[in-house]
Amino acid sequence: MAIQRTVLFYKFAHVSERLLLFDRDLQTVLSDRLRPGAEVHRYGRRWLLAKPRNEPPYLFGKLGYVQAHQQLRLVYDTRLQDFVSERQSGEDVQFSHFVIRLNESLIAFEIKPPRIEKGSFIGALRQFVEGPNEPYELIPVSDPKSFAQWRRGVDRVEQLTVVAVPPNPSTSARARELKEALRAMNATKLRLEVTSGAAGGLNTNQSLLRAGIHHAAEGYGKVRARGRRGDEEQVYETGSEVRTAQISESDDDTSEDIYAKITHKIEVVVGRRRRTR
Repeated sequence: MAIQRTVLFYKFAHVSERLLLFDRDLQTVLSDRLRPGAEVHRYGRRWLLAKPRNEPPYLFGKLGYVQAHQQLRLVYDTRLQDFVSERQSGEDVQFSHFVIRLNESLIAFEIKPPRIEKGSFIGALRQFVEGPNEPYELIPVSDPKSFAQWRRGVDRVEQLTVVAVPPNPSTSARARELKEALRAMNATKLRLEVTSGAAGGLNTNQSLLRAGIHHAAEGYGKVRARGRRGDEEQVYETGSEVRTAQISESDDDTSEDIYAKITHKIEVVVGRRRRTR
């Protein structure tokens, strides 16, 4: 069964204003800091690194956690001749794959909600690679694409969620249009979630959707959309502080398969950046 995973993009940014006795390049820093067996502790989780594989310009690795927990297990007690619950110690173990493109100081990693989210992964990784005597810090790669630009890049939109509140005062025609629609419904906030299985997908030019998308772009709401370009799923989200991509993982996928899928997404991002320079 295929699972859709979100891949996020961050960059190792050089802290130029930091005065260091010995400055080091990124590969040297990572070789020193991303050592297998090294661990950091965050919120009861012990985060560890698998042995990374360095194949310039790429570095492949896994970052995950081990968390001890207690769980109840149902057993049959022969002495009591009854079914009883007993506490048993166990461990919750989870990890995510990441790929670093050294030339561009770019890292892409998958998240696995709710166990590994963006904040938990980046928080742990920062403890490994950042520090007062280290020359790099992790910053998100922003996605400046507007909804209109994203829409032109997909064949169809299959799902769209719009949340919008018109500004007060409402000066633009679209703001007044949305405000009148909400007033007619005796509402102050718009939340629409629409899905289409039609061949052409959703009509995103419908007036209410268009007004909501406009306000989200102006900072008065949010839009999340899923669409397709060929067989590949594409996701858009306004206000996203970090660029994302989607990959599909199946039970048969090996780590090498997942590394290859993440690497492909990195190549797409790097290619786009070069074309816009």
